[in-house]
Amino acid sequence: MKIKEAEDRLGIPRAAIRFYEKQGLIQPKRNPDNEYREYSEEDLKMLKKILVLRKLGFSLSEIEDLLEDNMDFHDALERQITLLEEKKQETEAAIDVCRKMNTDYSSFRMIDEDSLWNEIQKKEKEGYTFADILCADVQTALSSAASKVEYSPVHGPRTPDLIYNPMQKTTGKIQSFWSQHSTLQLILVILVIAASLAFVIFISNP
Repeated sequence: MKIKEAEDRLGIPRAAIRFYEKQGLIQPKRNPDNEYREYSEEDLKMLKKILVLRKLGFSLSEIEDLLEDNMDFHDALERQITLLEEKKQETEAAIDVCRKMNTDYSSFRMIDEDSLWNEIQKKEKEGYTFADILCADVQTALSSAASKVEYSPVHGPRTPDLIYNPMQKTTGKIQSFWSQHSTLQLILVILVIAASLAFVIFISNP
């Protein structure tokens, strides 16, 4: 079948099918007459298996390992169940706090932040988990900063301050120093030339 039919039967865009193909998870044959990809029923079965696992939270690398028998199937499922249980616990704890806020406070400005913060910390001590805000926020900040990287043919990549570029900063400081100390630069050049001449005279007069 052509990709259009595979797309219609699976209910996913062809870009997703192409993506899984590029990842090596499916390998459709090509029609020798026109070089078009021909998707078989086995390809569709594999795609459905991939979609099921992705819906359950498995990563592409984990799916690849399962396909290549590099990971035990039941071990992978047990690990995923543990992860999903943790997320479930996280969701339940967050729902409880949201419900409390909905009942106790009439607006955002009326929130008793100390009480809620203590409530969250208490639940965490009891074993409940909440969203990893530090990891999520740092990742968002880095992604935002990375999207602002510019390239200059003269200076190379120019990055925002959040992404530290030591070579760029050091080079900038050196250039700034010499631009402010042109006289010192001239004196150093003269000293280097004088030292070179003295050395030449020394070695030419044994």
